[in-house]
Amino acid sequence: MKKILSLSLLFVLFLSGCIYYRSTEIAVVTDESINTIVKYKPLVLLGKNLYSEPKRIDNLKVNDGVITGNLSNYSGRYLYSGQNSFLKNKFRDALVVTYLTTNKELVNGPITLTLADINGGLIYERDPGKTALATAGVTVGVTAGAFVGAVVVLVIRAIIACNCPYVAVINPDGTENFQGSLFPGSMFTMLERNDNLVLSNLQPSASGAIEIKVYNELEEVQYIDNIQLTGVNHDYENLGLNELGELIAFNKGTLPISAKAQNGVDVLQSLSARDDIDYSFDEVGTEEELNSIELTFNTKNVGDKAQLVIRGQQSEWLEQTAEYFFQQFGTYFPTWVDKMNDGDSDKYNQNAIDQGISMNAFVKQNGEWQYVGSFNNVGTVAKRDITLPIDLSAFGDEVEVKLECAHAFWDVDQVSLTSEWSTELKTTKFPALSAVNELGEDVSATIAAVDKNYVTQAEKGTYTMLKFDVPQDFKGNLVLNAGGFYNHVRDYKNEPNKKYLKELKNTELSTHNMSRLLSMYALLQTASAN
Repeated sequence: MKKILSLSLLFVLFLSGCIYYRSTEIAVVTDESINTIVKYKPLVLLGKNLYSEPKRIDNLKVNDGVITGNLSNYSGRYLYSGQNSFLKNKFRDALVVTYLTTNKELVNGPITLTLADINGGLIYERDPGKTALATAGVTVGVTAGAFVGAVVVLVIRAIIACNCPYVAVINPDGTENFQGSLFPGSMFTMLERNDNLVLSNLQPSASGAIEIKVYNELEEVQYIDNIQLTGVNHDYENLGLNELGELIAFNKGTLPISAKAQNGVDVLQSLSARDDIDYSFDEVGTEEELNSIELTFNTKNVGDKAQLVIRGQQSEWLEQTAEYFFQQFGTYFPTWVDKMNDGDSDKYNQNAIDQGISMNAFVKQNGEWQYVGSFNNVGTVAKRDITLPIDLSAFGDEVEVKLECAHAFWDVDQVSLTSEWSTELKTTKFPALSAVNELGEDVSATIAAVDKNYVTQAEKGTYTMLKFDVPQDFKGNLVLNAGGFYNHVRDYKNEPNKKYLKELKNTELSTHNMSRLLSMYALLQTASAN
């Protein structure tokens, strides 16, 4: 059952530290929309109108158009009387409240209502002044369907944020075997770096030659400094990257004996096998802290010099949130990119840690969580094996580990702890037989060395095709090493949302809470479409 209310809907982002709250009217009331909202706003209040003392509903259930629960007096401070914007001391619980109004008599005890009994509803957000959607042309007075659609158009307009050059190995039959992306996250000159992409599922060719395509499928300009193919021989189960981006070989080691999300849900099964059944940090969470999981490992059979091993990737939702953020720059976006090219990479990377764009790791020692390090940019199109060193000499037979990131920004397939690892690997460089671009031009000299002489892939459809001579009897791993960076290209027509961007800059966990709110409205769109 669905009821469309004749109410306007105003979208406002989470921003901490403000002293004003703003109301947002719920324009679509369905089973799905109420159940979605209360995940994020779990304190449900019911009143005759916005001016009367409300009751709270506990044990809320909404199913087939029927609302049931148990009414009791609301003991919180409620001096709110329907204002669009109000001081938080008038209604301190507002940020976690779903407020519904009805003409029905409200008596403490069990209650049953239908959706037709609900006259309207409100949720509340922090008020930063001008909102992001105002810049995009979404104003008070739009219908619910148009409103939620506008949010999702902004967010899911394209999946394009953080993947840089794609890599495919050409199979003997001419088909492409997609491998992943190179130097993901290096979207400004200041973030230029070398990257190692471990290739997999390769089909042997009769000649032994390996043909690799490095290509641009995105709205960006890619600057590739060097490309090399390396063979790696080792006696371990897996090959990945350590915290410095260097190659590391390791055995699986010990799996966690427990793993719980911050809401108490057991997620151990999702993290115990390399099976692409991921844990995605997508609990509703809170605005005060990043989403997290806590794991316990039995370390009886693990040496002191251990590695925390993650098989995972950053999520497509991170990309969608990033695109929404980019759009707030509007016509200023190209200028912003130019300025960021010359920015401070250390400051940028620390902000990525603080905001939960990186996935941060902690160990519990003497009852306190101690920071170990962060898993940084690995891209969103393919999983990687990445490691962080952990000194276990101060721990007993068990160690507790916490992983945290912004809401829904990482997908993790497996977590393990191992002391069976090595970075002292036997490597062999395989020479490039040829390197040509999409125009047939020879670029072999340009990609041969780290010299800031770049192959530029300036638009979608540009590529570099490389052939390497690999002996047919080679039995190790093949790794594509490449250095460079990229710049996003956008042609937004809206004016820059300067006030909102300033608020984001000065707000703790702004990225996390932007993601949470966009996630809620994306779910509401899905609910309103059903």
